Amino acid sequence: MEHVSLEEERPECIVQLGRDITAFDRQSLLFLLRKYKDVFAFGPDEMPDIAPNVMKHRLNVDSRTKPVIKKKRHIGPKRAAAANAEVQKLLEAGFIRECQYPE
Repeated sequence: MEHVSLEEERPECIVQLGRDITAFDRQSLLFLLRKYKDVFAFGPDEMPDIAPNVMKHRLNVDSRTKPVIKKKRHIGPKRAAAANAEVQKLLEAGFIRECQYPE
């Protein structure tokens, strides 16, 4: 895969293209992607008006089943920082909210 930026002003707007396409197909595809770049969202802040029924997720859990408490998993500080940054973005965009568990 090849990582290609769609906008020079925003290098974080990256798409992936397969390396096995012809040069003509690559140019045509990049032209099309750049022409319609406003259709893509590269972060949760770019999707403020998505209807909740489109993105809402619920766990299908039987209320009679006792929850299983698992051992806490630890991840390295680099991954923890990246995960916390993503969670903060999603919280600020209003895509997720904190859940309260009894234990």
